[in-house]
Parts: sequence; structure tokens; C-alpha cells
Amino acid sequence: MKTSDGFVRADSRNLPKVELPRLLEYIHNNDVYNASEIRVAKTPMSSRDSYVDTAIDYVEVKREEIKCVLKAKVTTDHRIRTKMYSINEDSVVIENLICDVCAASAGGCKQGICFAHWIIKRTEEPSVTTSVSCYCKKPRVSEAIIPRKQEDF
Repeated sequence: MKTSDGFVRADSRNLPKVELPRLLEYIHNNDVYNASEIRVAKTPMSSRDSYVDTAIDYVEVKREEIKCVLKAKVTTDHRIRTKMYSINEDSVVIENLICDVCAASAGGCKQGICFAHWIIKRTEEPSVTTSVSCYCKKPRVSEAIIPRKQEDF
């Protein structure tokens, strides 16, 4: 897949460092993440490891002075969405978490939360100097869906 203008493919060497308190601060200070939406289902569902590991693909990075912009395809169980995630690397603050095609983004979409958890998880992984992990891969979200037995319905 071709990268967007000014972006390069993300790998384990060029991701910004983001920690969970920055995400919580962003959600707390941002009006689009209303409390009832976050409390009920979005955060637990979109932050579970099996979903985070398989839903995020085709990650791109663009650096502009102290700002780092990340863009990714987030595969939901029914569509692929494009996300934009902007981090001020000087103060390590999440500035934007935008879903540009999701109707639910006005209320804080779960794909945005999933992508934020993905970047936190990737930057917390131990660094191995001999290997580089590329994050421009084909979506694997179907692996995160747990098959249900007919008796469950």
C-alpha cells in the first residue's frame, strides 16, 4: 500500500512514545468522549488485547518539528476506517484523535480509542536492536472475533 504525502511507513524505530496517562488525560479533557459512552462499552471493548493486536494496520508516521502525526487503517468487524492521531512529542500530549469517516466520531468512536491503545502497547514493547517490526500489514481483525456456539443464541 502506498503511503500518504509526507508520511513514511511506521515501524518499531519511528513511533513516538505515548503512555496510558496521556490517553486518559486526552479523554478527560475532550468533550467528544462523554462519560456514558466511555463507561458503558467503548473503552473495554476497543481496548482488549485481542482486538488491539489485530484491528490496527497500515500505520504511517509524519513528523513536523515537535509534532508527530500517525495515520492508520482500523479494521472493525464491518469496515476499514482511516484515523489520524496527533502527538506533541515535546510535551508528550495527545493533541488530536480523529476518525475522518466514522459517524460516531462526534461522540468519540471506539476505533480511535483502539488506535490509541495500540500505539501505547507498541511503545511499551521492549526494544530489540536486531529486529525491526513493520506496522504496514494486512488487517487480521477476524482473528479477534471469538466464534460463538449455536447454544449461545
